[in-house]
Amino acid sequence: MAETLENAHCSFSAHLHLPAGEALAALLGSKIALRNWRRLQTAMRSARLPAVKTLADFDFTFQPSVKRD
Repeated sequence: MAETLENAHCSFSAHLHLPAGEALAALLGSKIALRNWRRLQTAMRSARLPAVKTLADFDFTFQPSVKRD
């Protein structure tokens, strides 16, 4: 996946004629974002939580004392 990301950035920067410094900054930013996403996914798997839930999934009718705002 990292090679695919690098190839995409190379073709993207060549297409837009980005200077090397800007292209490198964009590539490194994407790699950092990918690393952080993978770290989060690994932590979520390691936590062995029963299911990933969001606030949108919360049943406010079950606990009326919790404010929606």
